[in-house]
Amino acid sequence: MAMNPAALDPDVKPVLVQGDATLHKVTNDISKITENETPTKWYIAISASSLVALLLFSMLGYLVYMGIGVWGNNQPVAWAWDITNFVFWIGIGHAGTLISAILFLFRQKWLPRSTALLKR
Repeated sequence: MAMNPAALDPDVKPVLVQGDATLHKVTNDISKITENETPTKWYIAISASSLVALLLFSMLGYLVYMGIGVWGNNQPVAWAWDITNFVFWIGIGHAGTLISAILFLFRQKWLPRSTALLKR
């Protein structure tokens, strides 16, 4: 079994297409995915997705018709679902930014070796 030269020397790029593949064969292999008949599973999946999208739009229509009271925002002092949800996602976004900033400030090498080699 032949050893991969890229395993010994990081400057050597590995062979991307092995065997006796021609450009015509590679093009046919890639194109046949989109040129074949659509599978039945796809129709089932798109039908289920369409039903979920229809449910989304009907709930949005209900929200517009009834007002934001459907979120539980009926008491003038209490925080309702909309404010709580907004604050939660803003907090998630800030946490990711904070972690990235801390890693950058301390110059942490957190990428795996294989990923670090690709950046050269």
